[in-house]
Parts: sequence; C-alpha cells; structure tokens
Amino acid sequence: MKKGLHDLELDKSLHSLTLQLTKKCNLNCMFCGQAVSRLVKKEQYELSREKIREILNDAKKLGVSNISITGGEPTLRPDLIDIIKEASSLGLRVNLLTNAYVIDKTYCNELIEAGLFMLSTSLHSPVGKIHNKICGMPGSFQKLRGALTYLKSAKKSLETKITYTIHSLNYTDSCKALLLADKLRIDTIAYSHTIFSNITIDDGLRLSKEQMCEFYFKIVPLLLIGGKKFGIKVNIDPMFPGLWNKPITYQIHELRRNPARFNKEIDYYLKEDYNCGLYKSFPCSQALNSARIQANGEVTICCDSEDANFDLGNVNNQRFFDIWNSDKYKKLRDINHYPKSEVCKVCKRKFITGLRRDHEK
Repeated sequence: MKKGLHDLELDKSLHSLTLQLTKKCNLNCMFCGQAVSRLVKKEQYELSREKIREILNDAKKLGVSNISITGGEPTLRPDLIDIIKEASSLGLRVNLLTNAYVIDKTYCNELIEAGLFMLSTSLHSPVGKIHNKICGMPGSFQKLRGALTYLKSAKKSLETKITYTIHSLNYTDSCKALLLADKLRIDTIAYSHTIFSNITIDDGLRLSKEQMCEFYFKIVPLLLIGGKKFGIKVNIDPMFPGLWNKPITYQIHELRRNPARFNKEIDYYLKEDYNCGLYKSFPCSQALNSARIQANGEVTICCDSEDANFDLGNVNNQRFFDIWNSDKYKKLRDINHYPKSEVCKVCKRKFITGLRRDHEK
C-alpha cells in the first residue's frame, strides 16, 4: 500500500542553531529584509554575553553541531571573537554571516585563531561600483574582496560561501560573480531571489517574466557548467522541484531543452511563492532540525519567520533547552500541524529533506 504524508517518520533532532547577536548594522542594503526593523528602532536589541554563554551550553546538550552567528552585523559586537572561541571550544562548528566591512588582516587572524569554521557573506555585484551602491557604502566591495582573499590565503581549509541575491540590477552579471568566486577560491556560491518582504524595498528590483526566464533558462545552465568546471558548489535557490537531486547534466539539459516544462513554477516565482504551493502537502525540514534565536531573545524557525508570531518562548525568560523541549515546540514539529504559517510561502529551501520512509530508518 502506498504510504501517505502522515505515514512518514521525521528526524526531529536539533542539528543547527542560528544566533542573531545584534540588530545593528553598518551598511544599508537596498533590499535588506531587516530595514523595517531598523525603522521601528529594533536595532537596540542584543543578546547579552551571559545569555549567549547559556545558549551555547544548551546547544551542546541538545546535540547541535553547527552554529550560525548573524545580525544585523555581528562584527559590531566587541565580544564576537570570544563568542566564537567559546563555541569552538565546545566542539561547535561556527559559521559567521557577515558583510566583512570591518574585517582587516588582524581581524582575520583573530577569527582563525578563535576556531572559525566557515565564513558566509553577500556579494551584490562583481562590479565594485554597483556592489557599493546596492549596500550603500563606498569601499565595501574592496573590503569584502580583501577579507576573503586574506582568509583563504591564511587558512585554506576555512570554508567560504557567497550569497548572490539576484534582482534587476545584477542578474545579468551572475556568471561574472561566479568567475570572481573562482578567483577568490570560494567554496560555495548561492544564487537567491530578492524577497520583497517590506515596503522599503524598491519594486523596480523585481525580475520581469522575461528576465526570470532569461535567468533560469540561459544563465543558470552556464552557472551549473561553470561550477562543475571550477569545483565550486553552485546553489540555485529556488530550483524547480522537478530538478531536485537530479544530476547536473540532466538539470542543464532540461533547462535548455524543455523550458516550457517549468512555466507553472515561473508563474509561482513571479508571485513570490517560491515553494510552489508545496507547503500544502509537505512539511518544512527547517522547522524540524534547526532553530533561530533573535536578538531580542525570541525563538523562531528561520530568517523568513522573524515576524511570524509562533510564541515559542524567549531565552531572556527561560532556557533555550526548555523551550526546544516544550510541548508547544514539540507540537510545531508534529507533522499533523502543517502548514504552520503564511510566512512559508516565501521560503526558498527544499522541503522534504527531513522526511524518511519506514524502510529508510
């Protein structure tokens, strides 16, 4: 008998945790999803050093292997190096999400000595003037490039990732971004759509249907070919569900030869429904295996759910360990309670990686 959704078993253990240390940021990117938060003065929020120490120890007890440290801009915290050092001493692999604006050679060495496992940053354009314009800060491109160059020369094993958020100003330079990633010896480059989540984002940045099709059916095949050639992992977020887990050669063939096959998905993407309605049937593995703690202490699922009121708890009032093991959080991770929130319509992740059939146990 064919198994249905509710016959599937889920891996509900906590694998990764994201800590938003602060809301403060030294840049003003024109499509930043946290722009509204800054307008309403939420940038005052920061997790205390004592609370961070408690969270790291709880994460270790819960079996977490990966910690992502983010903001705002986490390098604005003067205690960041100590936080990374403490997390590393607990055996946690630390991924720092940063714009790298303040990371000079001295700071690079301190990050390496603290045990940083991975550094993730955003490239807005391979053209310096455009990158600087998009993030609202002269010289930011040069500082980003300098930090990545020095880090990889000082520690070749340090994993590096670039996120390239595409929009009307930069999507045609996607291949040039990959060439730059190769020159900088980047391990992963992720191409992701701009999420127009608030009124501060210029609507002119949206891709038209013609531009969306150009990106997927002309540019993406070149990115996949280039990634294979350079040995760089290329992530396209979102990628059409029908191409998930397929060989790269198959993906390239289908994108080039059968673009009409994906008309429905393109229409979904134009409406910013990046999961193509899949949450009506499948659960979000992000909610099952990871958690996010906001700078104000609120526990939520992911960056897309920052303003969703799950009311799971606040680490300033109780330990994260107890919040994760609470009946409310356990209910959220119960397959019978999906979909969870309207926020899920903008998620770009793959949705079924947390599922296992009985014979796969």
